[in-house]
Amino acid sequence: MAYVIKGQWGLNAEGIFQEDPWFIADSEIKDRGFGNPPSGFKVRDAGEGVILPGLVNAHAHMELSHLKNNDSGKKGVHGFALDLMREPVKPFSTILKHAQMEMEYACSRGTFFFCDISNNPEFILSLNQMKGFSGIQFYELLGFCSPADQNRIAMANSLMSMRSNPGSRLIDQIYVTPHSLYGSSPDIMLYVLSKNSKLASIHALEDTGEIDLFSGKGNTYEFLKSIQQYYPHPELANENFFSCLEKTFRDIKKLLLVHLVSADDRFFQQIESRLSQSAMVLCHRSNVFLGYQRTNWKNMANSTLPLLIGTDSAASSPDLSTLDEIISLIGEDQIPASRLWQGATYAAYDYLEIHQNKIPFYRFPGTTPDISTFRNASAENILKNF
Repeated sequence: MAYVIKGQWGLNAEGIFQEDPWFIADSEIKDRGFGNPPSGFKVRDAGEGVILPGLVNAHAHMELSHLKNNDSGKKGVHGFALDLMREPVKPFSTILKHAQMEMEYACSRGTFFFCDISNNPEFILSLNQMKGFSGIQFYELLGFCSPADQNRIAMANSLMSMRSNPGSRLIDQIYVTPHSLYGSSPDIMLYVLSKNSKLASIHALEDTGEIDLFSGKGNTYEFLKSIQQYYPHPELANENFFSCLEKTFRDIKKLLLVHLVSADDRFFQQIESRLSQSAMVLCHRSNVFLGYQRTNWKNMANSTLPLLIGTDSAASSPDLSTLDEIISLIGEDQIPASRLWQGATYAAYDYLEIHQNKIPFYRFPGTTPDISTFRNASAENILKNF
């Protein structure tokens, strides 16, 4: 039998807090609003505090959770990448244990949906079965030239030909995706687009060196040369970063552009007009850890593209909680708080096509619309006690 749950504060679809939220529920939320609820239902009081819709982490590398508390951030993204490459292989059980711990913490803070990025097919299969995981999984093909790129493609073929355990989701619901223009070869790009026309997630303009890559200069170029992963592209020597991005992804339905630390006003204008199916993903705490000073806050705030929230990894961020990411971003006072809340909820639902009847709603006891009250709050599913 359906009933009404009434609360003290709620978040509307514009990312603004309102008083007196109500929810019509049975085993799930059927309808919701603010003010006086519809009559004819038994009313139950959720108690004081803010009720938030479940938060979305639009970019997370759970596979790296066991590397938490490392100090590689002082070395920049390339030093960080080198440290990851040199890290001794951990037992797979350790990797899973730490991923589970980080996911559970994020869930205790209201994150219910993750766009997880992994380089490891075994991890993908295990995460797909992990208790509490809800979201999209990307198998990231990292490798700019042979043999790394061909090995990744072979593993992807093997993964995509398999099926998960009976009763769970099929492997064909996992998306193959490149790492970036600089970290994935032309062969990988062609392979990805042959297997995936719907949704891709790509690291973009993390570093100014990416812009100079195809002209054979800059720190990204030097880094790839140092690890024997630079692949020359004379046909792209006169192209800019955006034209390469457009040629590669113009036919894909949706494209998550992650980081964009070095994107300028012209880049945003081009994306908005010629790759308008894209969304921006902010991973602020990870960028700070890696020593980036973002100067394009205003461009991002003014862009017409959807703005979503990610955390990157527990190796470069304190945790995988979208709520903690929002707290950090609001502290920067660069993007309206309402847009950040919206980006973690309704904008993400729309962009990632998350059915809103499946969204959990959480009460955070003792909280108000003042963001400082959320710092130590835990999420309670409002259906739990009813």
